[in-house]
Amino acid sequence: MIRAALVASIFVSTASLARGYWIAGYHDAARAIVVCGVVWFVSHWRKWRWFPAPAILCCLLLAAFGVWFGFHYGWMFSGAAFALIAYDLGEFQSQIKALPIREDIPGRARRRILRISVSTGLGLALATLLMLYRGQFTRDWGLFLIVVALIVCAQIFAWLKR
Repeated sequence: MIRAALVASIFVSTASLARGYWIAGYHDAARAIVVCGVVWFVSHWRKWRWFPAPAILCCLLLAAFGVWFGFHYGWMFSGAAFALIAYDLGEFQSQIKALPIREDIPGRARRRILRISVSTGLGLALATLLMLYRGQFTRDWGLFLIVVALIVCAQIFAWLKR
């Protein structure tokens, strides 16, 4: 469960940042962001514990530069938020491995993902309201919100099925 959420967060973060830079016309930067996202996937698979720290720093700097230069701030916010989620879930996964077997690990994981989902949903809602207020709401941002909502619904149904 944690691994799936972690991989999805890395993917959404990478895709959001790349989309924001692509829309702004920085195609080479968008390609470099995708390469960095692939390396982050590989680092998770190869268990390189050192890589998430530079990856999160890179994502936050890219998002900050994007907002500073006036890129679509919805994509920049989404990229930064999901990068933070990916980093947090990676650290949480490391902490869980140190817990004794008697702990309720699946329950802790569900609660952690639920807290992160609620806070991210509120952040995305705030970013959407700001985009509506400034007249920057686009069709691709609406589709992104629909996809995120479908992923959340699928996760809820998976939890209820258990």
